[in-house]
Amino acid sequence: MFRTFVQSTPRTEGPVDVAVVGGGLAGMATALRLQSAGLSTIVLEAHGHAGGCAGYWRHRGYSFDDYWEDIGTIGAFYRANLALTDPDPAFKLGDPDWPVYTRARYLPPSRISGCSIRQSMIADGCRLQDAQIEHSVIGIRSQIDDGAVIKDSVLLGADYYESRWPLGIGKNCVVERAIIDKNARIGDGSVIRNAEGVVEAEGPGYSIHDGIVIVAKNVVLPPGTKI
Repeated sequence: MFRTFVQSTPRTEGPVDVAVVGGGLAGMATALRLQSAGLSTIVLEAHGHAGGCAGYWRHRGYSFDDYWEDIGTIGAFYRANLALTDPDPAFKLGDPDWPVYTRARYLPPSRISGCSIRQSMIADGCRLQDAQIEHSVIGIRSQIDDGAVIKDSVLLGADYYESRWPLGIGKNCVVERAIIDKNARIGDGSVIRNAEGVVEAEGPGYSIHDGIVIVAKNVVLPPGTKI
């Protein structure tokens, strides 16, 4: 157990392994971790009590009732991104009172032909051909080929264009409840939907967390892949 005491005179005991200067929250936490690792410690603090500013400063609260989301997990990141596609999202990218400034990429407008798109966001520079897209976020330079179905998914797009084997989603692919990282190549006829409802798993070029399939950056999935 971590033990603290205030001592105004020098210690008369033997030497310690580590001296921590400052008895604030950070100093006390450091001393605790050192002691947990088996090292003897002493905390040196100029004030007459431990805790630093947190122990004697007078604080006033601030109530923040606007938009905030913790995206520290895969599930939270996934839900926060798809929430932007809601008809009346909690965070409005087009709010005139709170403009969003971003780096201009000077990409061409997205080319969309023969597609069915519902409740989705499409970024610049994409090419979407005869695809069905529903409740999804489609990132910059995304390439989605004939017959593909994208649902409840976040595609991060690509960093560049390529003609040899185009980046993106191949023909007749099905992608549901997934996050596709940048520069991924999904071969024709692949199905990514976690039909078995796996919660956590690792596979070649992909992983599953919180039931969401994540295809890693720069990964090539051969045609006919089933996840």
